[in-house]
Amino acid sequence: MATYQFEQFVGKIIDPTVEVKSVKDNMQGECCVDIILKNEAAECGVTLSGFIYSNDTWSTADIEKWILEKLQEYEV
Repeated sequence: MATYQFEQFVGKIIDPTVEVKSVKDNMQGECCVDIILKNEAAECGVTLSGFIYSNDTWSTADIEKWILEKLQEYEV
């Protein structure tokens, strides 16, 4: 069970599902990904930045893998 805490929110979100809302594409730099973390008690919208293309294209699986790795930075 994962628990996340973000500085812009007072509480923690425990064992949320992750829904990707959008990917802000930037072929010359880092991309941003808007996600919704939700469980029965809360729903939090978060923007994660730092995804960089590893080649000329990316797949949904690449984004999903990166999100899981990036969320580890907010795990408590």
